Amino acid sequence: MIESFEGARTPAIEWPMKKCERHGCERVWKAGERRWRCPKCELEKKRRYRSGHIDECRERDRKLARSERRMEYSRQYSRRRRREQRDRVYARAAAERAVKSGRLTRPESCPRCGSSAHRIEGHHFSYAPEDRLAVLWFCIRCHAQLDAAILLAGDDGSPYRVTLEFMGRYARSKSGASR
Repeated sequence: MIESFEGARTPAIEWPMKKCERHGCERVWKAGERRWRCPKCELEKKRRYRSGHIDECRERDRKLARSERRMEYSRQYSRRRRREQRDRVYARAAAERAVKSGRLTRPESCPRCGSSAHRIEGHHFSYAPEDRLAVLWFCIRCHAQLDAAILLAGDDGSPYRVTLEFMGRYARSKSGASR
């Protein structure tokens, strides 16, 4: 007898054994099972099917191998990107935590164009641990323009200098337009 978790005693179930006629392998025959093949019989069945459908099986195996290679490449690529961009992820997460805790405030409108219709995003000059909270806030359009200006500057200018020029150019154009 087996004790259940409530302490009541229940009779142990004795499952009948099923024996393979071809190979003599034995296994417990559970209720509800219609048929059972021993591992050797299952292997023979697969071999018989494969011998009659060799082209289909080869093509299926090729597709499976390709998909597995593709998945493994994708996994390796993701791991590599995560390692390479770890500082970016940490900086973004630190800025979000600071906004939620109140140490940083996200403005309601873009300081460059004044738009409040677009989502406001944070721009990091550097992803270094000491600069994680050094964030400028722009609307999504101005942020894209800034990133494009930084890419166009390439190795010639630091992102900090390009950002200052970007902000200054806009301020000059705005002051010239109001005169």
